[in-house]
Amino acid sequence: MAILKNSKHEIFARNRASGMNLKDSAVSAGYPEPRARKTGWELGKKGDIASRIQEIKALAASGTVMSIKERQERLTEIARMPITKDVSARESVQSIAENNKMTPGAYPPEKHEVETGEELTAFLKGLRGYGKSKE
Repeated sequence: MAILKNSKHEIFARNRASGMNLKDSAVSAGYPEPRARKTGWELGKKGDIASRIQEIKALAASGTVMSIKERQERLTEIARMPITKDVSARESVQSIAENNKMTPGAYPPEKHEVETGEELTAFLKGLRGYGKSKE
């Protein structure tokens, strides 16, 4: 079976396969917390999702695929390695970034308003082609 087309369903399936409970799996996948337990129960009953959970469990049991916990532990090991000629700072930072992506809610997206002053606006207008419509 391939990865589920609905990304929330895939995240839910991976979380369930790794041992996370129904509610936490649903919340981690992006479903609202007030209905998460019921949503998790409903998702777990869907044939394609239940099959995907079993497939992921089988892959993890066979040792061909690392579990989420194993990946996080390995990324943590890499991030903690001393910087040497064999381990660059870039690799360390990349492993931290990947680990952060795997940690639900670690870094929720934020919106920032940016005000541009007159100097920046004038500079941008001075750039070739900025603000000119294509005719």
